[in-house]
Order: sequence, then structure tokens, then C-alpha cells
Amino acid sequence: MIYPKSLENLIDSFKMLPGIGEKTAERLAFSILDCNEDAVMEFGNNLLNIKNNIKKCKLCGSLTDNEVCS
Repeated sequence: MIYPKSLENLIDSFKMLPGIGEKTAERLAFSILDCNEDAVMEFGNNLLNIKNNIKKCKLCGSLTDNEVCS
């Protein structure tokens, strides 16, 4: 099916994730369309926050938001 470019872009973004194929990516994209704007903004902010703040602990390699985990 042919979708608007912005929807295609979102579907393609979901397909980058492991285990997400075309149909699942479409379902996820349509689910986002059904969300209110605040929920979508929170989702986007959460993605940015983990990318910017989560790293591997320098001592053990566990995920942390500090240089060294607790």
C-alpha cells in the first residue's frame, strides 16, 4: 500500500529495530497515529533521553546513566 511520506518514514524507522518486519512496523506506526500528541512527544523524548543519557558502566559494562553503575 502507498502511504504518505511521513508515515512511510515512521514505518521505515520502526523496521530498523531488531525483529520488526513490515507488518509490525505498520501496526506500530498506526498505533502512534492513534496516540494523543502528549503521548507521542513523551515517546520521542524517551527515545532521545536514552540515546543521550544511557551508557555502559566503565567497570562492569552494565547499562547506567552514570559513569559507574551502583
